[in-house]
Amino acid sequence: MMGPGWSLAFRALLAACFSLVAFPGESPSSALAQADHAPQRARRAPPHRGAVLQLAFQPGANQGNVAGVIEEGADSVFYPPDRATMQRFSAAKERLEQKRFSEAVRLLGSILEKPEDYFFQPDKDVPIYRSLKGEARRLIGELPSEGQQSYELQYGAHARQLLTDAVAAGDVDKLAEVSRQFFHTQAGYEAAYLLGASEMDHGRPLAAALCLRRLQETPRAAAPFEPTLSLRIAVCWFRSGMTEQALEALGALKRDYPDAEFKVGGKTRKLFAVDSQALPWLADLLGDMGSSQARLGPDQWTMHRGSPTRNATSSGSSPLLNRRWAVPAANDPQLEKLLAEMQQEHVEQGGRLTPGLHPLAVNGYVFMRSISCLEAIDFRTGKRIWNGPVEKQVDELLRQGASPALQQHATTFTHWLEQRVWDDAAYGTLSSDGERIYCVEDLAGNMQEGFPGGARPGRRMVVNNGVIVAPNTISYNRLAAYEIETEGKLKWDLGGEPKEDGAPLAGAFFLGPPLPLAGRLYVLAEIKGEIRLLALEARSGEVLWSQQIAIVERNILEDPLRRIAGASPSYADGVLVCPTSAGAVVAVDLTTRSLLWGYQYPR
Repeated sequence: MMGPGWSLAFRALLAACFSLVAFPGESPSSALAQADHAPQRARRAPPHRGAVLQLAFQPGANQGNVAGVIEEGADSVFYPPDRATMQRFSAAKERLEQKRFSEAVRLLGSILEKPEDYFFQPDKDVPIYRSLKGEARRLIGELPSEGQQSYELQYGAHARQLLTDAVAAGDVDKLAEVSRQFFHTQAGYEAAYLLGASEMDHGRPLAAALCLRRLQETPRAAAPFEPTLSLRIAVCWFRSGMTEQALEALGALKRDYPDAEFKVGGKTRKLFAVDSQALPWLADLLGDMGSSQARLGPDQWTMHRGSPTRNATSSGSSPLLNRRWAVPAANDPQLEKLLAEMQQEHVEQGGRLTPGLHPLAVNGYVFMRSISCLEAIDFRTGKRIWNGPVEKQVDELLRQGASPALQQHATTFTHWLEQRVWDDAAYGTLSSDGERIYCVEDLAGNMQEGFPGGARPGRRMVVNNGVIVAPNTISYNRLAAYEIETEGKLKWDLGGEPKEDGAPLAGAFFLGPPLPLAGRLYVLAEIKGEIRLLALEARSGEVLWSQQIAIVERNILEDPLRRIAGASPSYADGVLVCPTSAGAVVAVDLTTRSLLWGYQYPR
C-alpha cells in the first residue's frame, strides 16, 4: 500500500476537484485502492429516512415456541421451511429412532433433492439457526452400516450415472451437484475428491482444502483416497499460507501412514523422518509450485475494494501530485459549483471527504458513474470513450434542476443530488469481469421520481405506517451488462417492469452490483418480499440457480436504507457472505450450495 501522505493527497484532490483524477506515473489499481479503502467520516443520514424494522431476535434471548418461529417467522428474517418439508424431516428422525432406515433415508434424500436450503431452529431455547440440508447430510453420515447400505442401494446407482456423465463431459458443475446431493454414496465421495482436485488445479487451494476436508472428516469416505488425500490437504493448507494447519495435516499423515511413499515428478519420495522436517520436506516436494511468494497487488481494479474478498491491496507507486487529467462527475458548471459547495460544507462539518461513486480500472479504461450515467474514460488521456444511456427521469430532473420555475424546490433537488453522489451505493458501485461492466439501472424512479422523501412538485404524499411514500414510485430496477470491447453495447439486462411479456426477473429489485466469480455472477435481489441470492451465467445473464436468504416486512420503497445500501456478496475460502441490509448476514457454501450460518442483528 502507499504511504499515508499520498493517501491524504489523493483524497484531498478528489474532494477538491470532485472529479475523477489521475496522476502521472500512477497505476489505475493503486489509485482506486486508496479511494476504495479511504475511511469515511460520520455519514449524514439520508434525508427523509423512514422508520426501519426492529427485530425481536436478540442474542441469548428466549425465542419462545419454535413452532411459532418456523410456521410464522415472526421473530426471524430467515425464511422458514414449508410445513411439508418440516414434516418429512420430523418423520425421518422418527424413522431413525425406530431403525426403519429405508424409509428414513428416502425422506432425507427428498430434502436434499430440493433446489433450495432453509434455516431452522433446532432448540427453541437457543437462538441458533442451522441449515436444513446440512442437518439432513449429517444424519445420513451418522447412519450405522445397515442404514448406509440402504442409502447406497436407493441412491448409489443414480449418483454413479450422474458422476459418469459429469466426468465424460468434464463438467465441474455436475460434479458439484453429485457431491452436493449424494455426498454419502460412493459416487458422491469420488465426486467430492475430483471437485477438490479441480479447485487445486485452478489455483484455489483453500477452497480445495475445505472440499477435501469433508472427505477426511468421514472415515469411510476418506479410506479409498488415503494417503494421497492427506497429502493433498496438507499441500492446500501450505499453498494457502496456513502453515499451522499444514503442519497438523502432515503430522496426522506421518502418524497414520508412517511408511507411505509418493511418486512426484517420476521419482518416489518417502515421508520425512522427524516432525521438525515436515514443512521443509513439503516445500522441497512442491518446488516452485509451493513457494509462498508475496502476492503482488492487482493490476486492475474490477470491483469495489478490488477483489471478491473486498480486501485487496495494490502495489504502490511514487506519490506524484501533478495532475494528469480530471473528468468531472457533473457536466454542467452550475452543478459543479453546487457539488463543490456541498463538499465544502461536509469538510467544515467534519463529514465525508470522498463521494460514493466508486470507479473501476479495467483493460486500460476507467469506468465511473457521473451523476447521470455510466462513463468510460481512457486512463492515459482522460478522454471520454463512451457513456451509457441516461434515464429519462434523470435527464428531465437535471434540466429542470436549474430552472427558475423550480427554484422554490431547490432544497429538494439538493437533497436528491447529495443522496445520488454521497449515499446511493446501489447506483455508485460497479463491477466487472474484464469483459463486461455490470451495474444497476433505473434507480431514479425508486427515489420518489427524483425527489427523495417527496414527489414531483405539486404531487400529494401518502403516509404508509408512518413512512412517507410518493405516488407513482416503482419498486423494481434493472441489472445491466455493458460489453467493454464494443464500447458499451448492452449485452443483456434483467428485471424491469413486471409485465406478462417482461424481461427475466421482471419486478425484481437488485440491491447492488453482482460479484463476478469464475464465469458466474452472484447478485442479491428483493423479489416478492424475499431477499434472494441469484447465480447468473455471466455471458448471457441466464439464471442458473437461486437461494432465498431472508424475508422482509417492508418493501424496498418503505425502507430507504436498504434501497441505497448497495448490498453485494463477498467471497473467500469457498464461502459466499451475503449482506441483506435487512437485519441479517448469511453465509452460503458454494460447493454444497447450502446455508452455512446466518447472523441476525437488531436494526
